[in-house]
Amino acid sequence: MRVEYGKLLSRSAGLVWRNKIIWLFGVFLSLSSGAGNLVNYTADERDIERVQERINSFADSLTGETLIMLLVGLVTFIVFSIVVYLIVTGALIGLAGDVVAGKRARFGRGLGVGIRKAIPIFGAALLLWIPFMVVLAMFALADIYLFIAVARNNADVSIPAIVILVFATALAILIFIASGIAIAVIGRFANRFIVIDGKRAFRAVRQASALFRRELGSAILTWLIMFGLTVAFIAFAGGLVAVTILAVKALFGESLVVALSVAAALFLVALIPYGFFEAFGSTFWTLAFLALRERISDNLVTDEAAAPVPDNAP
Repeated sequence: MRVEYGKLLSRSAGLVWRNKIIWLFGVFLSLSSGAGNLVNYTADERDIERVQERINSFADSLTGETLIMLLVGLVTFIVFSIVVYLIVTGALIGLAGDVVAGKRARFGRGLGVGIRKAIPIFGAALLLWIPFMVVLAMFALADIYLFIAVARNNADVSIPAIVILVFATALAILIFIASGIAIAVIGRFANRFIVIDGKRAFRAVRQASALFRRELGSAILTWLIMFGLTVAFIAFAGGLVAVTILAVKALFGESLVVALSVAAALFLVALIPYGFFEAFGSTFWTLAFLALRERISDNLVTDEAAAPVPDNAP
């Protein structure tokens, strides 16, 4: 069975458009993953000086207790954002699975699925990313050590050795980029094995890895499609925000208060399309996962049917 990506894209958009609850969870996901990256502002030199003065004044007034409170607040915010992200990720997958199966998307159902599946999704992420980060850190430390050794013994090191070191570093970077993409795709598949099929984290990662290997070309193509759409969406949204800010500056001057007000308004407005795009992306990955999983099942059935019957078969 051939995966028709055009139909998957249009169906994903239609499902999100008709089921606003999925869109709402997309907004929650954008809040936990940073929709504010779409909002930017370029202040003039006087605004920057005033902000810098206030920052310096605030820094001078800080005490040890205040720093501890700020650190605790920052850690709390990060933990809260991760928890929200995990819950909403599971909720989006669960709701997409429901609507594909012909069920009605319900807020309570999505929230319940997200809460129940948050820990397994987190466990799958740890299983995938911790080994990758450990190996990455080891390679980075080894590469830094080699560069320091080359810099200290520059007179004794030949040009070919330096070229080989640079080439090896570039090759390692490319390998780790490719590995990061593979892990990201496997992670998306694992999350869907957890939510839709009810698998535990370790088994979900194993099955997701097997699915990725069996459908390598289609899995990478799915990632490339979403990557291209994400780049296009961010470029369009960023350009629109920049034009809006320039228009506001031309009409109202370069007041920092006006600029911050516009930035806050743009942040709230950006949540709507950004939330739709997040929900659309999650739904598209769910539909692609279901199509690839079904294709593997069809191939397995075909292989079994085509297998020769043994002579001693009953």
